[in-house]
Amino acid sequence: MNINPLLLSVAVLLTVSSTSAVDATYIEDISRRAIEDVVEQNYQTAFSRIDSLEQTIGGFEPWSLRAMVFHAQIIDYESFDLAAKFYNACEMAESKANRELGLRPTAANFALGTINGFRTNVLMREGKWLRSVKYALAMKSNLEEVIARDPEYVDALVGIGSYEYWSSRSLNFLPFSGDNRAKGIARIETALNKSKLNQAGAATALIWIYIDQGEGAKALKLSEQWLAKFPTSRSFLWAAGEAALAAHDYPAVLQYYRKILTSVLADPAQGNNYNAFGCYHRLAEISLKTGDRDAARTYIRDAFALPLSESTRSRKQKDWDDLKRWQQELSE
Repeated sequence: MNINPLLLSVAVLLTVSSTSAVDATYIEDISRRAIEDVVEQNYQTAFSRIDSLEQTIGGFEPWSLRAMVFHAQIIDYESFDLAAKFYNACEMAESKANRELGLRPTAANFALGTINGFRTNVLMREGKWLRSVKYALAMKSNLEEVIARDPEYVDALVGIGSYEYWSSRSLNFLPFSGDNRAKGIARIETALNKSKLNQAGAATALIWIYIDQGEGAKALKLSEQWLAKFPTSRSFLWAAGEAALAAHDYPAVLQYYRKILTSVLADPAQGNNYNAFGCYHRLAEISLKTGDRDAARTYIRDAFALPLSESTRSRKQKDWDDLKRWQQELSE
């Protein structure tokens, strides 16, 4: 999974409030369990919980949570096969949240911000940059409205902080664009320390920011803390692997990428082999760096043995070219 960190964790998790304490507690419990299911790739279990929630209360929360699951699957599988279902869930959640803006403005705006964050991320991955900017700005507006109404609603800080960091990072070449990276990091760190449900999202956001800043050791430490909680989470395994690379801890890179490879090869939903090919590429690269030429040959051979569609091959062209070059170098 070539993770684009921009707004990756805008709304990985969902906090909700309701018109009654009983409903709020029930929604929070289902949401937390569904989130944990998603973090560990138990997507069908998450969908079952969400269906149960919808049968009990209806509203926009079930559709927001469905959008969360489809969003996670699109990223995890590196496939847009579920894009139509994802966009439909976003539209349903958006329609229902808009109808409740007058009754529950804080929760509805948070849901809208969440949905727009999901859309931003998927559109970027599809290469639809102009549309993604539209939804990124909408997300920021929604979440700032949440904070304006309730300054203690720290879960919204993950999306706002991510926007501030990555927009500053991307536009820092423009005069007067401003640099809000430190401010963005501080917001996300606040969410990590104080959030009830969004700590994993905050952790993910911070890990990729630390990697971007060259703080590999810091990113790796945080990744490993969350892997202790969710040892099978591919999201945190990818983060740990790249954090270890940034820290130049090559044994750890190999360790984490082998775990990811084992996981994706065992998952039928990873059938396009995008992630497996990427794992073999990274493993071959690090094996060459550490002087293990035999291991590198094996990883290259196994990578080329994977069946790839024309689309996947095109998306992995750079990795393919690297492997061909390394194969040639190893044969000399």
